[in-house]
Amino acid sequence: MGRPGVLLLWFALGFNISRAQLPSECATTEPLLERTCCPVPEGFTEPCGGAGRGSCEYYEPSDDGIIPAFYEGFEIDDRVKWPSKFFDNLCTCEWPFWGYDCSECAFGQSGDQCEEATTVTRRDVLTDYSDMEKLGTYLNWAKGNTSKYVVAESWYTYMWSDNGTTLTPAFRNISVYDYFIWIHWLSQMKFSYMIDTSGEGVGTPMAFAHRTANFPTWHRLFLVSVERAMQQLSGDYDFSIPYWNWAAEDGYSCAVCNRDYVGLGDEGTGFVEDSRYFGTWRSYCESYIYDDLAFWMCDMADGGPIVRFKCSPNCYPLSSKKEVGDVLKIPYFDTPPYAVINNCSFRNGLGGNQIPATGVSYEGARYLHGAVHAAFNGTHQNLGSAVSDPLFLLHHAYTDWIFEKWIRRWQATAEVYPIDGIQPGTNRDAYMIGMIPLMDNAFAFKTTTRLGYDYENLDSDGKSADDDEYGLLGGVSDMAECVEWYKL
Repeated sequence: MGRPGVLLLWFALGFNISRAQLPSECATTEPLLERTCCPVPEGFTEPCGGAGRGSCEYYEPSDDGIIPAFYEGFEIDDRVKWPSKFFDNLCTCEWPFWGYDCSECAFGQSGDQCEEATTVTRRDVLTDYSDMEKLGTYLNWAKGNTSKYVVAESWYTYMWSDNGTTLTPAFRNISVYDYFIWIHWLSQMKFSYMIDTSGEGVGTPMAFAHRTANFPTWHRLFLVSVERAMQQLSGDYDFSIPYWNWAAEDGYSCAVCNRDYVGLGDEGTGFVEDSRYFGTWRSYCESYIYDDLAFWMCDMADGGPIVRFKCSPNCYPLSSKKEVGDVLKIPYFDTPPYAVINNCSFRNGLGGNQIPATGVSYEGARYLHGAVHAAFNGTHQNLGSAVSDPLFLLHHAYTDWIFEKWIRRWQATAEVYPIDGIQPGTNRDAYMIGMIPLMDNAFAFKTTTRLGYDYENLDSDGKSADDDEYGLLGGVSDMAECVEWYKL
């Protein structure tokens, strides 16, 4: 795409950018002991920039509904009541400023004083190849530059010794993109468990971004953060993450699984080495199930090449536009018990855990989002390592397109998001784990234009030119069985 001068400049500067787990300035002994993360931004003299930009404030941890008697592992799980294990005080930024130190612009704002409202447009990656060129180039820059954030080498509890009197911070530097691999791993790691009272097993793992209500909101902010990092890294503030419309495939094909897009997996090994952009990429954080509650952190050890196989008639087929349309017809964002066993839930249908045509869930269901992870086996199927495969970004951008289409179609607001009776760390007011500055689920539950991006072929009412292919013409909803079910 031809920006060699910029490429050399950024690598020469060793540019740092990204967001959370902890800002590097706050991951040292003094701020951790003071329980305060309020850095002085470059060019300023006061924490958080001072008057007119930001101030250091006590924040109120969200009420996660944790009942200690019923949970195992939560005492040392840094994700519980995020980020209260580390800090009591953080920067509160004045509009339109943003960031852990208020040095950035809020989403959807730009300019020297963040005074300009801006919106980028996400497009189908097959529409214009320049979107793929930018994505491939910028992601590789992100692999070669160090993040402003560090990630933990252990749970915070284990950084204390001498009966909790001596702190030895244990954090590691990480590249801009590898940080996102790590933070997604953290979001789904099975560590804290609701204790099983039946005596038949270890119990149900606590979900912080998957298989529960905040699946679409957490991943929305995850993608926005990746997008912002790429914009800042490249200096290209028109950049947006393109999406792959997997529902337009025939169920078994993958139009982007070739050399010029996200790479072609070897027929025998599945190794994605034949790729214009990602042939040298590696898989990280592959282990993620800990039924013995053993302590472990992803150490970003090399897991080998990215692995992706062709979807065959023996794989989980990709969902069709008609199946996506069936889920879009469900009028309820989520339904009790807000997990994977609830029926007639748009969120659970989007995740792929219920039959699209009926809204009925069952164990092992793989539709929509879930089918895409399962279809190609390998790196992308494993929740721990999935972000190692760049297919993840294209896949989740389309998943977010579906979420946005639902919001606009039903004119939904954050009021429909459950406030209680939900898994700890996922209610409406809960902060997104692993992310600083703090953002709760209500923050993400808004139209995308309020977060600085839009989708082509999607109007303000959630209509698109191909609505007939989604089966969405001629009525608001024909999910009568779900309407009746929810009345019970």
